[in-house]
Amino acid sequence: MSINQRQYARLPLPGEDSSAELIVNRQPISCRLVEMSIGGFGVLAPKHTNVAINDLACLRTRGSDFIVRITNQETQADGVALGLKQVEEVLRNPAVTSFFPPWLTMTFWMAAAGSVLAASFWLFGLYESLLIEIRPGQ
Repeated sequence: MSINQRQYARLPLPGEDSSAELIVNRQPISCRLVEMSIGGFGVLAPKHTNVAINDLACLRTRGSDFIVRITNQETQADGVALGLKQVEEVLRNPAVTSFFPPWLTMTFWMAAAGSVLAASFWLFGLYESLLIEIRPGQ
């Protein structure tokens, strides 16, 4: 891909820690992330990779998942170089995870709610015992 076809400059990545998985039509393809930019990625896939330009895919990297569109495909000596344009970043697990087991977290919140309820009854009772009737002229 020539430099004038890219919207953003791509940065080359070192060989280690650059393994990724490209899922196209529900078929996982092991690949290596070779470059990335603000708007896309360059990956190197095995030689017999069956993908088409404009196919949507999911790129799974070590840190994040991305919905990408295949924009370029070029056969090289060590595999197929694919140009990918980022469509969207996907959160792997949008739920907030807790350090504590779920049953302990639920028990904690139930205890906290019970404490607030007990405190409100106590305060309400205390408030009623402090009410003093004020009569005019006293």
